[in-house]
Amino acid sequence: REAATFARGLDKGLKSEDYKSGIQTFRDMWLEAWINTRLSSPITHIVNTLGNAGFIGMRTIELFGAAALNKIPLVRSRDGVMFNEAFHYARGAGKGFLLGLRNAKTSIRTGVPTGADGLSKLDMPTDSAIHSSNLPDYMTAGKYNLLGMGVNAFGVLVRVPGRLLITEDELAKGIIYMQELERYSIRAGNRARFDIEDAIKSGQLKPSETAGKEAFNRAYLNSMKNPTSETVDNIKNSMSEGTFQADMPDGILTSMNKTLNNPNIKFVIPFHKTVMNIFLEVGKRNPLMAAFMPSVRKAIRGDLGPVARQTALSKLALGTSLMTGFGSMAYGTAEENSNMMITGMAPTNKAEREAFYRKGFQPYSIAIYNPVTELYESRSYSRFDPISPLLAISADVAYLMGRADVFSEDNHAVENVLDTGQLFITALAAVMPYLLEQPFAVGLQKLAGVMTPNYGDAEQGMKTILNNLSQLLIEPTVGMVNFTGSFGGWMQRQSDPKIYDVNATSAQMLASRNIFDGDVPQPIIEFYKTLNKAMLDNPFFNT
Repeated sequence: REAATFARGLDKGLKSEDYKSGIQTFRDMWLEAWINTRLSSPITHIVNTLGNAGFIGMRTIELFGAAALNKIPLVRSRDGVMFNEAFHYARGAGKGFLLGLRNAKTSIRTGVPTGADGLSKLDMPTDSAIHSSNLPDYMTAGKYNLLGMGVNAFGVLVRVPGRLLITEDELAKGIIYMQELERYSIRAGNRARFDIEDAIKSGQLKPSETAGKEAFNRAYLNSMKNPTSETVDNIKNSMSEGTFQADMPDGILTSMNKTLNNPNIKFVIPFHKTVMNIFLEVGKRNPLMAAFMPSVRKAIRGDLGPVARQTALSKLALGTSLMTGFGSMAYGTAEENSNMMITGMAPTNKAEREAFYRKGFQPYSIAIYNPVTELYESRSYSRFDPISPLLAISADVAYLMGRADVFSEDNHAVENVLDTGQLFITALAAVMPYLLEQPFAVGLQKLAGVMTPNYGDAEQGMKTILNNLSQLLIEPTVGMVNFTGSFGGWMQRQSDPKIYDVNATSAQMLASRNIFDGDVPQPIIEFYKTLNKAMLDNPFFNT
């Protein structure tokens, strides 16, 4: 009787007005499971933690650089960055670490951000989509409540990677919060001291050796205990910026973000906002890109105040120094058989590219020379943001500038640079290969591959479209089934780095040839490759 009641309820639910809502709920559950499988590798969380820590350290160095710039006559301003501000900013990291640990403890328990900004890199359409509360009542009523309990348990398990990601970011936000609070409180103290000193100089107050210090201490302590709403807003923005979660600037990026935030598109481009924030932060430190950023131009002109100007110049100075150092170690400019090289894109010339790979180099990697094998061992740096884009662009610029066919003596390199701007054009061209390797651009390429026909050959164009479409559909589908995700892949790589031969097996190809009369469609081959990888990652199939 209860089974019949369940069946009637199911039939009624399929015919109800909530059917469309139910489809959206299932989509959100699917998306939540798939995105979390993409985050399940331990390497992902190590990289995220180190990336946050590295960016915090970089911003601390930049603040000291801004304070040093404030000593230069042409840039100096009493309202600029002071060294006591930078020292307290660095000291705030210790206090912030304790705050971050408390916030992280809460986040690992609740699974939601506890920081002041309330943002996370997941940017999911709904929180806890895989939960019995999102199921119809007839599926969780009475004895069938066991289904609801099972869904809840599965949801908790699936969300573990995302919960860890949020926890790591909350630790970083705690550090940033105390650093910025110390900084703004010191600035409040400095202003109070300057006001007292001005009043004494003008004769409004009697001379006093302690009045300025006392005013500083009062303003500093008051700001630490009761920060103004403006200070709180600035701190929230800094927390979001420091963990690559800030809102996109007004204009085309905001419009693009709204479009890409569609849950259906997230199956193809899941972390677009984080990637774009990393790109923007790198742009502020890359002299080749900063010129195209209105916010940087305004800051350097002084339109946003002396602090923004000094900070922007400090970021560019640090970025230029890093890129110069990285470029001197790049493939194509470093001495042959150097102990370490940094690589960018693979050479475009066939012979040079084959030699590149024979020596053990890999694109966008740090290569260490092994004197025993006389080959290089390469380790990718592509995920260690925000340093990795600077590494990549530096290596690409150095390689392209070192090309004999571009900057040779026979071609009068110096004259070409001065007369045609070849250096600038080459530097800009070096940015593109790295951008096209990012998930954001790869996702757009996949979408373009589905929607772009082949006008020269209709049959081949349809095969290409079907092939690209099958990859888009298969990847998140397998991600839903293979809930171990990248964690399983990480475990396999530890046991055997060369294990990933996931091409269609001879048995699979033979069965497909029998079905399709000898000509196996490319989408079927891609399906088998994706299926084999999923089975390889999944402990239920690979024991």
